[in-house]
This record gives sequence, structure tokens and C-alpha cells, in this order.
Amino acid sequence: QSKLSYLKDTSISNVKKSPYYWSAFVYYGNPIDFKKETPYMLYYFFATLTVIIVVFLYVKKQK
Repeated sequence: QSKLSYLKDTSISNVKKSPYYWSAFVYYGNPIDFKKETPYMLYYFFATLTVIIVVFLYVKKQK
């Protein structure tokens, strides 16, 4: 739908409507599955960050 509205837009010149400019933008995948997995990735990131901070503070305290 966005590609069709872009092509129908009269404020954009016909030269920029050429596939040379927009053909490389292709969507792959299912956005619903990605959204389900996103919170887990954030949890893993923050857990890893917390472990790194704790280890850093422990090593700093030992010196």
C-alpha cells in the first residue's frame, strides 16, 4: 500500500518514482512473530548487562 501511495503522489517527480530508487526496499517476514520475540531479547540484553556490571564491580572491589 505504501508503494502504491508513493507512486500516486503528485508532489514526487516521475524520475524518483523509477524502480531504481525504491525497488531495493522489500519487506521479508511476519511482523507479528517478531513482536512476540522482542521482549525476550530485551530481557536477555538487560540480564547480560547486569551480570557484566556485577562482575565489573566485584573485580573493582577486589583490587
